[in-house]
Amino acid sequence: HVTPPVARDEKQRSGKGEGEWRVPERSVAASFRHTLDYASECIRTAHFPSTPIAIALARHAEWAQTARMDCAISAGTIVFRSGRFLFLHHQGAGFDFWLPPGGRLRGEESILECAAREAHEETGLRVVPQRIVYVEEFVEKDLHFCKFWILAEDPGGRLNVEGLDSDEARAAVARSESGDDHVVDARFISRDEMQAIPADPRILRDTFWQDLAQNFPEARHLGLQHIEP
Repeated sequence: HVTPPVARDEKQRSGKGEGEWRVPERSVAASFRHTLDYASECIRTAHFPSTPIAIALARHAEWAQTARMDCAISAGTIVFRSGRFLFLHHQGAGFDFWLPPGGRLRGEESILECAAREAHEETGLRVVPQRIVYVEEFVEKDLHFCKFWILAEDPGGRLNVEGLDSDEARAAVARSESGDDHVVDARFISRDEMQAIPADPRILRDTFWQDLAQNFPEARHLGLQHIEP
């Protein structure tokens, strides 16, 4: 195990060979985060040659970048009506896609409560979440988030694309003014119609129907996707 140095004034030659360092004991008690920041800077400025300690520092620095990544949880609500799925049409600067209602978890609400709230805010429907059927993960530059797809009971009623929640309405206006994507339509779409539009999750195009016929025997993990900037 290699303990990297903490500050430049603490470096001392070990006498064991060029490029190797003896680490003072007090560095062990120093901030691990500070140590990793220092390691990243040393590697970036080529202060260390390609020695075992340099390799260890590189690994620590790589871990530090991962450790700084934010994490989030969101819910997506699958609402099925007469053989059709509820989808929202998102449009914005460089964006045009269809997605079931959903969004991030708030406060202490459960994932099922999140699914119900998001569906109501975005469509006006008071759906009744039943169970988790799919889980997928996404990684962006500074964010790793998990999305839980919830199968919900359709209460019937008319869709309200304007949304009923004032916070959601203000957020939609802000996204629109900033050029970010926002909801322009909400409708129930058939399996065949899905083939002709950019709609996700793709599992709704095929495997969902097999799972539906088997009454969803288990929650399915859909894997991890890397989102390019």
